Amino acid sequence: MDTAFWVAVASGLTAIVAAYFAYRGSTRAAEVNEQANQLQWVKELREDAAAARKEASAAREDATECHRQMTIVRRDATALADELHRIVRAIHDPYMSLDRLRVMVPFPPANGTKV
Repeated sequence: MDTAFWVAVASGLTAIVAAYFAYRGSTRAAEVNEQANQLQWVKELREDAAAARKEASAAREDATECHRQMTIVRRDATALADELHRIVRAIHDPYMSLDRLRVMVPFPPANGTKV
């Protein structure tokens, strides 16, 4: 076997080794790119979760404020209903006179509402 044959064999082996390392490098690069894409997706998911937590917190605060206001409105409505029942009972009392009713229900109303 002459020298040209061994040079060709060495060149062929070198080409095969180079092709193997090129293939390995390209697959490794593809894996790295895939990992980078997955990490970006995870980062976006975490940002979305943080934004959702902020929105949920704001919604809870709004709900708490609405509940507080409804408690006040319910208390005021109960007081007004009780006052109305008291006045109706007084009107239907056989001993109620118009003068006593005027004392009981002042006009104009004391709270400043317009009639």
